[in-house]
Amino acid sequence: MKIGITVSSLVMAGCVTSVAIAPSQPAQAALLTWNLTFESNGVQVGTGEFSYDTDKVAIVKQPMPFSAAYIADQDAPLREDFVPPAEYPGLWTVTRYANPIVNFVARFPEVNWTLTNIAAWFDPSTPSILGYFFCGRSGCGITDNWFGGSPSGFAPGQFLMYNAQASANGSYIGSFVSVPTIGTPGSLRSGTWTATAAVPEPATIAGVVLFGAGCLARKWRSQ
Repeated sequence: MKIGITVSSLVMAGCVTSVAIAPSQPAQAALLTWNLTFESNGVQVGTGEFSYDTDKVAIVKQPMPFSAAYIADQDAPLREDFVPPAEYPGLWTVTRYANPIVNFVARFPEVNWTLTNIAAWFDPSTPSILGYFFCGRSGCGITDNWFGGSPSGFAPGQFLMYNAQASANGSYIGSFVSVPTIGTPGSLRSGTWTATAAVPEPATIAGVVLFGAGCLARKWRSQ
């Protein structure tokens, strides 16, 4: 006799109250993770990952008018009755960006990059997909790329992900440049990156199935 273990049968047996296993992370999860691969001339040269929080927003507040000053932060969605601090006179422009980045790493043989940012976000619902609050020698502003390293070009160098676009298979692709100031000859790399949604490890899925089988066996023996 062939025995099939389903979520509903586990619940009826009193083993679990809910189980969610899907090819990608559940929509209700606050923290979503994507895996990164970096290729140059068809050869993989790096890996990485990033995570963003769907329960928060990146907030960029710009005092207006006649000011280039910005303040960026990551917080819960801004209340409509927000009052600017007294030390920043004048009217304010407040912009909210969904899915702020909370973790990021890009690994290459020469260097591991993290984002040099106050606020960055990943929002496929926008044309640019990538968003970044950047401050450099020329001032601060919003860009459609992700940046790591030194704005001045000194150590550890500079890293850039840009030109993001959706792919037909549900992943996202774009271009990158990695320019470490300290490294072996040929450490300058450029090419394409691909972001794919992280999936549960096979061992995790197998563990849930084995747990369910054992739980059902105990339940049937007790009847």
